Amino acid sequence: MPPPDKDNQPDDGSLVPRPKSELARAGEEVKSSKLEKCGLSDVWIRKGRSSFEKGDYDQAVEEFSEAILLEPDCYVAWRWRGNAYREKGDCNQALDNCNRAILLEPEDEKNWNMRSAAYAEKGSYVQAISDSNEAIRLKPDYAGAWYNRGWIYGRKGDYDQAIKDYSEAIRLKPDFAGVWSNRGRIYGRKGDYDQAIRDFSEELLLDPKNPDGWRWRGMAYLDKGEYDWSIKDFSEAIRLDPESVLAWFYRGLAYYNKGDYDQAIKDYSEAIRLGPDNAYNWHNRSSAYGRKGNYDQAIKDASVAIRLKPGVAYAWFNRGFNHARKGDYDQAIKDFSEAILLDPENVRSWFYRGLAYYNKGDYGQAIKDYSEAIRLKPDFSRAWGGRGIAYAKKGDYGQAVRDYSEVIELDPEDVEDTMAWHNRGIAYRELGNEAKAKADFLKAEELEARAKSKP
Repeated sequence: MPPPDKDNQPDDGSLVPRPKSELARAGEEVKSSKLEKCGLSDVWIRKGRSSFEKGDYDQAVEEFSEAILLEPDCYVAWRWRGNAYREKGDCNQALDNCNRAILLEPEDEKNWNMRSAAYAEKGSYVQAISDSNEAIRLKPDYAGAWYNRGWIYGRKGDYDQAIKDYSEAIRLKPDFAGVWSNRGRIYGRKGDYDQAIRDFSEELLLDPKNPDGWRWRGMAYLDKGEYDWSIKDFSEAIRLDPESVLAWFYRGLAYYNKGDYDQAIKDYSEAIRLGPDNAYNWHNRSSAYGRKGNYDQAIKDASVAIRLKPGVAYAWFNRGFNHARKGDYDQAIKDFSEAILLDPENVRSWFYRGLAYYNKGDYGQAIKDYSEAIRLKPDFSRAWGGRGIAYAKKGDYGQAVRDYSEVIELDPEDVEDTMAWHNRGIAYRELGNEAKAKADFLKAEELEARAKSKP
């Protein structure tokens, strides 16, 4: 099975500008009038920017440093060197350089905007927003500042404000593809997949050769459950960038959700070839092998996922689940126990460990685990039903009746699950209440007939 929720899927910085240098490029064109203040260092600045655009941030730092050596008062060079340090992950150096740029030229909105980004990378969102506000005050029509502040609000989790800021950036600069992309991601986080798809589509109109745009729209279609459309978009992302681990991974997930486990395995295998140290690739291929009944291979893949990421509960759960499918309940219990240690609030781990104990004949321990699952999720009908069966095995038919009744109360007309009526009928019969037993058996037959008549 795929990761239980999206938070367990690969973290590719969904709320961080893509690429991060895009943040710097937003309205960052250096005006010739400002370069006149840095005339002697202009060549080094241009070299540094070229290296920056290529992603060679070490080289960019060296070249901006040469510009600063030539003209220590050239604030453009200080700002750009700060930006290069930010890309390198050295936020303290980035802040020092941006501080110097602001000291040299406090009226340039880009200096404040760049320092805002450095503060955001450090997690200092209050100061980051304050700097963005200053950039906007200095130049209200500066789309880059609105974009940047939207990015910061997105990182903070204030999605509504992020959308407002991105929308203003779009109004000011509608041909800025990155803003459409980031706003689409925020809408996706809010669960508004239709609007996310519209925003990603706008991005693709502006930048149709960007594989990330196709991947992001594919993910929105995936979240909507429109798997065929998502597969088309992921396929285009793969055509444009065959080395994209995430595109192969998510196309595999789309095929998995469609029930095409063979194709899912092929895509996960390619993701593993490209990213062998990514535990999620191994975990999801394990799930697909499990669905096909190849439990040995599923366990092997799950074991690799655990070796790569031993602190992730669902990796242990997944391996335990496949051990249980093989009938190796002792090993399943060990794995479920590790999953519970890592995530004691995970209902499924308690439930399936209870089921493993039940299958071993340890009904008392099964009842304990089912009870914890019920405490965590009182409307979990399978846990009530499982506990009822365990009580019946122990001969406690009164408690079994109470648990089966809870299942029935949760959904009395569930034609897909008639076992609660049937099992309660058996329990009533064991208690000597033949009238109630017959009534439950009749209800079970009625629901079974309804199920058969369904188209």
